[in-house]
Amino acid sequence: MKKSVFEIKQGELRNNSMKRLFRIFELSKNEQRVVLIVMFVLITVAFVGFERRIHSVHLRPPPPPEAKTTPSPAEIEQAQ
Repeated sequence: MKKSVFEIKQGELRNNSMKRLFRIFELSKNEQRVVLIVMFVLITVAFVGFERRIHSVHLRPPPPPEAKTTPSPAEIEQAQ
């Protein structure tokens, strides 16, 4: 079974596009360092945030307000 010219060209295009896609992983030494530093910083920030959430002190809800009693007429006169 012989492949047509169209099938051969289509296969070549697919191979070339896959090669171009995988070229994004071909990084220079400086680019590799930058990627590693950025990943390290992101992991550190995530870990610190996780630790803060785990060990944070939960705030207690404020105590209910005390019930105020209305002063009696005798107390009003004493205050004046």
